[in-house]
Amino acid sequence: MNSTPNYFLREDGTFVIENYNCAPAFSSFFPGIAGLKGIPMWAFYVNRGQGIASFGIKNKNYSIMEFYPANTSYTLVSTFGFRTFLKIKRGDKVTNYEAFAVNPCYDVKQTMYITSCDMAIEEINETLGIKTTVRYATLPNEPIAAIIRAVTVENISTENIEIEIADGMPKLIPYYVNQWAQKFMSTTIQAWTTVDNFEKTGNPFFRLKVDTADSAEVVEINEGNFYFGYLSNGKNIKKADIVINPDVLFGSDLSFGYPKEFFSYDKNFNYPFTAKGVADFWKRWFITIGDWMRDYVFLPIYEKFPTPTGYILTFVLVWVLIGIWFGSTMNFLIWGLYHLVLLLLHEYVFGDSFRGIPSIVQHILTFIFITIGWVFFAFSNLGDGLTFLQVMFGGGARGVINSGTFYLISSNWLFIFLAILASSHRGYQLLQNICHAFIRLRIRRVMVCVIYIVIFLMSLAYYISTPFDPFALFML
Repeated sequence: MNSTPNYFLREDGTFVIENYNCAPAFSSFFPGIAGLKGIPMWAFYVNRGQGIASFGIKNKNYSIMEFYPANTSYTLVSTFGFRTFLKIKRGDKVTNYEAFAVNPCYDVKQTMYITSCDMAIEEINETLGIKTTVRYATLPNEPIAAIIRAVTVENISTENIEIEIADGMPKLIPYYVNQWAQKFMSTTIQAWTTVDNFEKTGNPFFRLKVDTADSAEVVEINEGNFYFGYLSNGKNIKKADIVINPDVLFGSDLSFGYPKEFFSYDKNFNYPFTAKGVADFWKRWFITIGDWMRDYVFLPIYEKFPTPTGYILTFVLVWVLIGIWFGSTMNFLIWGLYHLVLLLLHEYVFGDSFRGIPSIVQHILTFIFITIGWVFFAFSNLGDGLTFLQVMFGGGARGVINSGTFYLISSNWLFIFLAILASSHRGYQLLQNICHAFIRLRIRRVMVCVIYIVIFLMSLAYYISTPFDPFALFML
């Protein structure tokens, strides 16, 4: 990357800084222009990262991106400001890349354009054949204050490529979490924060439940901060999928330095048996079918009938289709409707009470309810399934626990232990820890191969020795 900055003023009044990440640091504010009937928004930017370091309404106590003074913003904007992650696929090769990095690993040209009312940044990466442009402006003449951000990713190479994009800010401040609370009681204040509207529409509404001031009167807060986006390929426009949990991208990296979950392989199952609640289970199990039903069935229909009745009827349709997707017999439809009932009870009846019980109890109850559902999934004859459920809960002649129970547990304790370990992220972390105990990279790779071969052979031996067919799903 050329480390020499260049400044010039264009004829239209645009101030241009080439290689702005290498230029001496400076900071400024967008003008608070909102028109006669609009609500102004302040936006603080620096010539590092993707520019915007903080923004909000009124003052620092109403910030949406946390406010820091200029000298701190120069350091943190590349982490807590807007980020753009790209997975670029050429044939079988996938390249992970973050645009507008302060110290890019490629030879890139980064340019900042500043006018009297907006700001834009541009990065050209000739090596990857990618041009990324981001434009910022505030929203005038509207009864809400907003900052508009338009991101354009262009293929400037001669090859066909596929690009997957994760774009946004890693942390958004709920409405009225003031500056003092952000600095001195940010962990405690989380007990008062909530995200509304996300499960129904996909558009999160971040707010405090009540005023956190030390007062005898409880004051409910209905205002909130929100975020939404649209995707366009030049022909069609659709709503963008929004992620409200940074763990989905960054995993265990609490520094937000590297989005290891986004840059890793695509997951269709994300430890579903560690779920706390049926809704959480369906965010982890068969993720692709859930995403497809949401994007192509639920949201398009609900947007046309945005009423409580429309929401319920569309929800019912989705779960009928999910049941039918797995099989054409009645038991799969019953299985889908069973999960529909669980989700409706969770959302409208027991949701708050369920979230208030200890986490371990949430895990256990979720596992029990999901296991009951598998009975409907497995038995095409409803009568046989109900008989099996009866036996599961002690309705048989032998009760819930007998000598045979202890025999099965003692005979299969190793597989039970491995199943529990593999059902959570702890198993993967243990595998990583074992491999990283070896300093040399070549030995690590050999150990990974050995461990996976051992697991495969153990699984194969167990499969041969049991009449159970784990591939029954493919015989529907």
